Amino acid sequence: MKIRVLYNILLVIFRIRAVLPVDAIRRVKIKECGEELILLPNELFFILNKSANIYGRRTVIQKLLKVEKILEKKGFQIGVFEIYRDKITQKSMRAQEYEHLKKEYPLYSNEELEKILNRRVANTTRAVGGGHQTGGAVDLTLCTKEGIQLDMGTEYLEFNEKTKTCCKTLMKNQLKNRELLLKLMKRVGFVNYPNEWWHFSYGDQMWAAYKYKGKAIYGDKCIVNENYLL
Repeated sequence: MKIRVLYNILLVIFRIRAVLPVDAIRRVKIKECGEELILLPNELFFILNKSANIYGRRTVIQKLLKVEKILEKKGFQIGVFEIYRDKITQKSMRAQEYEHLKKEYPLYSNEELEKILNRRVANTTRAVGGGHQTGGAVDLTLCTKEGIQLDMGTEYLEFNEKTKTCCKTLMKNQLKNRELLLKLMKRVGFVNYPNEWWHFSYGDQMWAAYKYKGKAIYGDKCIVNENYLL
């Protein structure tokens, strides 16, 4: 392991910094457990991406159901943007974001743009790709019973300083909403990506890295089970 990577891991362990370097996540070995992808039940969640059915690993969806039951008592529901995302879609998103970054940072070199891009959209040419390619990463928010998204401080996929989960410049209600989402997702075993308040993982390399586990249990060899019923 490079000294730089080890140094940054130690900074996270001692809570001096929040985000693990990409190399620390990519180095985590994967021992695929073979768990299938199943369809997220539309009748139990607000599906905020209407363009397609949403699939995720069975355990991931079961954990989301546990969070949903707790939220129901508080008068809220989960709103899901995305779980599984295939490599073709990931590659397209990465290309679009790169073009956006070139306009946002016109004086940056390609290397500088690539560093920002890697923090926002995982590179599919690196082994598995990102957590979404495993079916273990989920992008979500909180909604009212009527499906109105709670104020989380930024929009989904809006990248700025307020995108960071623990941003201290948010309004009190925004902080409260993020803290509730973070607390409940952690309670059932997810980890949050500190640079994105909406992104949580279970079973993938990011989850294993932030949990200091020896291996991830989800890779990108996902099999859909259309007949599985919760």
